[in-house]
Amino acid sequence: MLADVVYADDEFEYEKHRGKTIITKHKQKLENVDKQKIVAAYGTIVYRDNREESLIMTFEEIKQAWMQTKMKKPVDAKTGNILPDTVHGKFTQEMAKKTVINRLCKNIINASDDSNLIIQRAKASGGDMKTISMEAEIEEQANQVPLDVDMETGEILEADYRELDNEAEADGIEQAMMEAEAELAATSAGYEF
Repeated sequence: MLADVVYADDEFEYEKHRGKTIITKHKQKLENVDKQKIVAAYGTIVYRDNREESLIMTFEEIKQAWMQTKMKKPVDAKTGNILPDTVHGKFTQEMAKKTVINRLCKNIINASDDSNLIIQRAKASGGDMKTISMEAEIEEQANQVPLDVDMETGEILEADYRELDNEAEADGIEQAMMEAEAELAATSAGYEF
């Protein structure tokens, strides 16, 4: 993973190809390097097969990202100037690179669906796809709703639930669960290990 800062007088060119950003040229002179002249930053990931994926952020986008922090704001909201007594003010170039790398990683991580990890886990454990898919879904969905728990007794004090009105409603839920399990089994049957 690589990152760099683009200054006002740099020669910087990029292309877009099928929605992907490709940095084609970045030529910089030493006299251009000045944190007051930053116009953008970019990050590039080079994969093992030499594919590259890049992301460019303008300096205004970077400052806007910095303003989202819940800590002390590094940018004056009124003027848009970076406050000199902050880490961002002292190490502007490095913080700009860090911001663009974080955004690039976030885009890649959020684009993954983890299905390959489930398949690898099934192969490694010798388990069946249905069980492993269900375990993965439970891990992903578990503990999504905070509960109010009495720390001494472990009793749940408040939770969202409702009583079933009748046996027919309970049977309907049980039927829906069986259908979902059957559908999961049918879709996982097509995987080869």
